[in-house]
Amino acid sequence: MSMGKVNFLCYNVKGLQNKEKRVQIFNFCKEKGKNGIVLLQETHSSLKDVKKWKKEWGADIYLNHGSSNSRGTLIAFPKGFEKKDLRYIDDKNGRIQILTFEHAKKKFMVVNVYNNNVEKEQITTLKKIDSLMQTFDDINEYSIVMGGTGILFWIKI
Repeated sequence: MSMGKVNFLCYNVKGLQNKEKRVQIFNFCKEKGKNGIVLLQETHSSLKDVKKWKKEWGADIYLNHGSSNSRGTLIAFPKGFEKKDLRYIDDKNGRIQILTFEHAKKKFMVVNVYNNNVEKEQITTLKKIDSLMQTFDDINEYSIVMGGTGILFWIKI
């Protein structure tokens, strides 16, 4: 998906604990999402993975951990992508990430979601997204991109 000069790639990876699979997916994302922002879900990351995965990706990544065998989200930027981070929040449960940044004099909000399988829990997750987004007083200043599992892409320009 492209918004001006910023491209987005969204992908449910079903776990990245296996190094060979992780490197293969990272390479796939770099190729398919050339110069774009990557949103991954179901990464299965934990705190011990941060340094290693950042090195393997080779540029900025933001991880929201689930467990080593469930949940987890990742927002990754291509090498050399110029941005000014404004704010990052997540649900600390491997389901929701919100990152705001400025790029080429434009403000972006990226929302990455790995939604639940059960409908009642999906509604709870969507309410949590709404609650987190309400903490941004200047939300109307952003181009908003939302992607993930169990939701549709939504762009407000």
